[in-house]
Amino acid sequence: MGAPVEACGATTAPAEIVRSWPRDEYLLVLFGGDGPAAAETRKAVKALEGKVNLKLVDASSPAAGAEAPGGAALVSPRGRLLARFDKPPAAADLERLWRSPAKTALAKALAESDAVVLVFTGERSKHGKANLARAREEARSADELLVAKTAVLDLDPSEAAEAALALNLGLPAEGACDGFAVVFASGRVLDVVKGEAERGAVLDRLQYLFSPATSCFPCQFDEDLLMEWSKR
Repeated sequence: MGAPVEACGATTAPAEIVRSWPRDEYLLVLFGGDGPAAAETRKAVKALEGKVNLKLVDASSPAAGAEAPGGAALVSPRGRLLARFDKPPAAADLERLWRSPAKTALAKALAESDAVVLVFTGERSKHGKANLARAREEARSADELLVAKTAVLDLDPSEAAEAALALNLGLPAEGACDGFAVVFASGRVLDVVKGEAERGAVLDRLQYLFSPATSCFPCQFDEDLLMEWSKR
């Protein structure tokens, strides 16, 4: 038999059930020597503890010496390579991974709301405006039907500053992309919906999150986003 699958069963809404689960951790794997740059990377990651779901895995070898070539790789909880560095990253390099205008707005909205519908827009987006209008309409309906407050934000995946977030969501940063994602709690995400949003698609996902359920499994969610957050 395989390993048991963690689950939680109750007549509680999934959005409340998963609040007790630990956040997915992103791994920053540090390679190479043990010179000043690597020490600065360790210090920068240490300063993020409790604020960002990033964990340092030190693969450096003291025997390699301080002059040995170094580097790092950022790996998502499901094993996706999200960034590669030719040398140990400085604090500013790391900050671009977990902070951006959209992530800052998202963190603020999550602190003030129960869920955020993140709609993909931009000049090359075919359905962005229509999806945004539908998301706003169905978010208002959800607020009336459910004991929850929903915010709606838009994201242009082609913006250079949002490249890390686009990659984190599995979106093509250099191409047109339509669809939306529902984000809740401290950066948890339901699977991204791509293309033109069908009528009821946003409302259905919000109803799933905030209506009583009998069970809830980690596989029903995408990876928690790498971002700075604060508890409500």
